[in-house]
Amino acid sequence: ARHLLESCDRLFLDNAKEVFRKEVQNIHDCKDALEKMISSERIQWAVERENMELQLDRFRHQIEQFPNVQKEKAILRSELSATRTQIEQYRLRLRQKCEEVERLEAERDALTALAKEIQRLDQESQDQIREANTVIDELERKLKDTSADLERPSLMKSTRKKEEHAYIASLPRPATIHHTRKHFWEWVSVPQVIPKALSVTTEEDAATNGHGIERSDWIVSVFNALDLQPT
Repeated sequence: ARHLLESCDRLFLDNAKEVFRKEVQNIHDCKDALEKMISSERIQWAVERENMELQLDRFRHQIEQFPNVQKEKAILRSELSATRTQIEQYRLRLRQKCEEVERLEAERDALTALAKEIQRLDQESQDQIREANTVIDELERKLKDTSADLERPSLMKSTRKKEEHAYIASLPRPATIHHTRKHFWEWVSVPQVIPKALSVTTEEDAATNGHGIERSDWIVSVFNALDLQPT
């Protein structure tokens, strides 16, 4: 029984040692894992702390630069306002330029229409000028014909006057005035003595003796040619 008890006691003791050893080993494993975890956490905390310190330094720097930032912000606002003003001015200028372009286009269209109208009027004036030139040429031709018609009687009159004077100059001159008058009236009273060129040819020339002058004037011209005074 004592041997059995010793064996049981030794078995329980071995089992207890084994359990204790496992527990100790488990504790050591947990300790190592915990130390590793703590080390990892420490490293992570150190990194986070460093980042937070950097961020804090950056915030401190920003706080220090805050007045400058305010100034820069005010400058940016003024620049933005000036830029907006320039944009509005550019818009106004662009609107004015667009209106000017529209006005110039309207003037161009008006000038184009005016040029076409001037071209049409010029063409019409050219046609009218050609028609007027044709009318002028016709009138000049008629004027020349009329002038020729008017000059023909004058030439005939001049020719007849020359023939009269030539014939009167060829008449014999009597010695005395009395004999001259008697001879002249006898000569005038005989129609066949008058040359054919001086005779009356038409009813219209009856009053002018066919020479464009009245008979009395013709007789006076004869007296003058003979240096006589008619009675």
